[in-house]
Amino acid sequence: MARITRASELNAFTYCRKAWWYQQHGYPSRNVAALRAGEDLHSKHGRQIRLTGYIRTSAYILIFLGMILILGWFLFLQP
Repeated sequence: MARITRASELNAFTYCRKAWWYQQHGYPSRNVAALRAGEDLHSKHGRQIRLTGYIRTSAYILIFLGMILILGWFLFLQP
């Protein structure tokens, strides 16, 4: 069965062939703190992106409800 090559492996190979070789042969990374800090940064960024999506969706809902209220006011509350 053929082994699947992942995009992260291609990136590692392109960045540093020696680091890729070490990774393929099971050698642990020596910059674990930097890798963990990068993972934390990406997680934080992902949370910010999701929050932005929620805020945008909420804004669209509020705009739609505002339009319905204005339409209702014009249709039903005008003398």
